[in-house]
Amino acid sequence: MKKILALIIAIVMTFSIAAVPASASVSDAAQNVADSYNVGDYEATIDNTFIFVRELAEAIHSLVGGILAVFDKECPFCEKIHGADAEDPSEPSDPTVPEEPDEPVKPEPIYPEIPALPVKPVVHPEDAIYVSTVEGAEEAIANAAKGAYIVLADGLYDEIVVTKSNITIAADNSVVGFINLNGKSNVTIVGVTFDAAYAEEVIAANKNSGTGLYANIVGTQTPVKANAHDIVIKDCLFTGTPVNAGKYTPISFQDKSRTSAHAYNVTVEGCAFTTSSYYYIYLNYLQAGTIAVKNNVFGGMETTSSGMMWLSSNGSNLDIQDNFVFAWKDTAIGTSRSGASYDISVTVSNNAFIQTVEGANDIYLFLRSYKDTDTITTEGNTCYGTITGAAGAVEKE
Repeated sequence: MKKILALIIAIVMTFSIAAVPASASVSDAAQNVADSYNVGDYEATIDNTFIFVRELAEAIHSLVGGILAVFDKECPFCEKIHGADAEDPSEPSDPTVPEEPDEPVKPEPIYPEIPALPVKPVVHPEDAIYVSTVEGAEEAIANAAKGAYIVLADGLYDEIVVTKSNITIAADNSVVGFINLNGKSNVTIVGVTFDAAYAEEVIAANKNSGTGLYANIVGTQTPVKANAHDIVIKDCLFTGTPVNAGKYTPISFQDKSRTSAHAYNVTVEGCAFTTSSYYYIYLNYLQAGTIAVKNNVFGGMETTSSGMMWLSSNGSNLDIQDNFVFAWKDTAIGTSRSGASYDISVTVSNNAFIQTVEGANDIYLFLRSYKDTDTITTEGNTCYGTITGAAGAVEKE
């Protein structure tokens, strides 16, 4: 078989050589080859001769391979030919053709599901006082004994002013625009739906002259010191479109002159905030006590605010746990400590911070002017989306 192959190769080579005129010299043949490749420089004829020989060898190899394929045989020269043709992996690639890097595929962010909105209480005590108008509610509050439980029946209440302490205000499928706590204490608000759209005139009239913020619930609206303490806001829904989201704060405890420390022991639990606002909670000049914010939902995937809460001149301990906080622009939790000579404890734990705003602040906790002796605990918090500074920022004196 090898003899046959050799004969075939010899025949092919004979025909190839015969293609060159007999009268031509070797140098003429090389020149003709060079001319066939459009090479004007005679000095390149040797290189072009090698090119010609290489292409001739490839043609022979292709012919032999075709003949062998008819007999279902393999070419005995393939290993040598392909071995010679194989590129050296150590050789660099052509520098004139830069390799384009693969475009990284940005994964879609995975966010947790928004928890269900709080379920309003449906069972009221037997001695509950039912009212159906704003006038009826304010009359019941004025005449209420200590510990009275007042239920707002179905209807719309634009503003309710609280004139007595030690009461509970609950709701029964009612909507409220604004509750002015007026500096009263030991007040519990449970199961109320607050709709900012129904409080435009009231909120504008009660605008805080010191900070320019509007508020749904206000610890005090007087320039006189008033202790608004032991306030519980539970299982409430804050919704609607405010007159000015850039100055709107659903829960606010402060005085207009911003000169008095008055609020402490405030609990916000099991509430949902689905309205756009400046902050959801703004507390100003806090005395010794505890601010507890637990099991709430602040915002949504497309609902943004400057932050979840801001505590100005804070003198209270903080207990912030098990909240869902969505889409803030500034800092999720910010607090400024000043004026208190005693140590303060801050606990921020087991919260979910979901930042869906590209380019927004990645800080979820900022504590300004806290002392080295203060106790700061942050644990079990989970961050989603564009947050990169999961540890937050703490600035101490």
